[in-house]
Amino acid sequence: MRINQIEIVTWNIRQFPQHSTTTSYVKNLLEAWNADIYLFQEISSESELINMVNSMNDYSYVVDDESGNLGFALVYKNSTVTFNSKNELWADTPNNNDGDSDYENNAQYQFASRPPMENYITWTDGTKSMDLYVIDVHYKCCGDGNIEDEYWDEEYRRLQASYYLKQYIDNSFSSNVI
Repeated sequence: MRINQIEIVTWNIRQFPQHSTTTSYVKNLLEAWNADIYLFQEISSESELINMVNSMNDYSYVVDDESGNLGFALVYKNSTVTFNSKNELWADTPNNNDGDSDYENNAQYQFASRPPMENYITWTDGTKSMDLYVIDVHYKCCGDGNIEDEYWDEEYRRLQASYYLKQYIDNSFSSNVI
């Protein structure tokens, strides 16, 4: 039994579910791992995820509203986590680049069309509790391994996204951010 520690798993589950056996396979893993929180990226079927989580004892879920068919999900253990709220960062910015040097005005584009999902939760182990923010992020994939100062470059988009996220965390929180 774990005492005084939170267990979090983040997983780019790559277009969940890909096969007819994916859901049962993932469910078995999650139940075996028994973590407090799972952060998923690339959920293709919210209904499959919801059905899976609803069949698990002591777990609930939250899904994003903005990422379309490759979304985010927070799955959490009810006995240790209370979900308080969510915020989808930069969801109000365009998902395209307008070509100027102010990339923050299209930050959603920098995050590969998937605005980070900030979740405000309370975790407890029965003896102590902690309020914290858990941010689920999906960066632009691929590239050639070189950062080019071009708005379309995959590595450059990841770099810009990291700058925005760091600046947001530095300006919004004093502690308890994962």
